[in-house]
Amino acid sequence: MKKVTFLLAAILVFGVSNIVKAQDTEAAEHIVGFTVPNFAILDIESTGSSNNITLVLTEAELEAGNEFNFAAASDNSLWLNYTALAEKNKTRTVTVQIDEPISGIDLKLQVAAYSGKEGEGKGELGAPTNTGAVVLSQAAQTIINGIGSCYTGNESGNGHNLTYTMAANDYSMIEAGKKEVTVTYTITE
Repeated sequence: MKKVTFLLAAILVFGVSNIVKAQDTEAAEHIVGFTVPNFAILDIESTGSSNNITLVLTEAELEAGNEFNFAAASDNSLWLNYTALAEKNKTRTVTVQIDEPISGIDLKLQVAAYSGKEGEGKGELGAPTNTGAVVLSQAAQTIINGIGSCYTGNESGNGHNLTYTMAANDYSMIEAGKKEVTVTYTITE
């Protein structure tokens, strides 16, 4: 009887183990989950050593009775770089504003279309909203739209070149001396 019980136990153990082995196949699968963050960052890069610029209005070659050549006071040494990951069918914009008005003078900004060094910048890069210069104000203005998941590349020469100029809007309000304003760029959804 012990032999029969042992034989039945052995058959049961080996039979169950073969059934378990029979559930394996030549292919197996599992799920890998991942999360891509929804975020955006930007910065300003300079061809020089600083992101601070100074527009200088000079009297060189000025003839008595003529107006100043405000357009000659310009700077295009800054570049706007950004990296963004966007949700499906959503894009971001970049806005710009200044902290305070300049008495008698308009500070203008022209944003160039994306430009990059070879191998830099990929994805759904944004485009300037205006082809010409915009007058900066304390109210945020959209200057780039249509930014999806992308990156412009880092450093000057990548992204959107920024050209600053100034123009007189009221000669009677212009004051001599050094003036400074803070220009703030914001990337939003």
